[in-house]
Amino acid sequence: MKVKDLKIDDRVAFYTDYDQSAPYEGVVTELYYNFKGKEMAQIELENGWYYNINDDDDWEVVY
Repeated sequence: MKVKDLKIDDRVAFYTDYDQSAPYEGVVTELYYNFKGKEMAQIELENGWYYNINDDDDWEVVY
């Protein structure tokens, strides 16, 4: 799945570069598109932090 296939309020899990031990989970709150093929999704975690993910990151949709 690509970032462009995500929708607002989808739940995703992802790993960060500095912590591969357990995935973070959050909800898509914002989608950013540009004309260079570098789409990005903003993910809000339960603790209120935000992360941006793109197609190069290790992530998956949680159903």
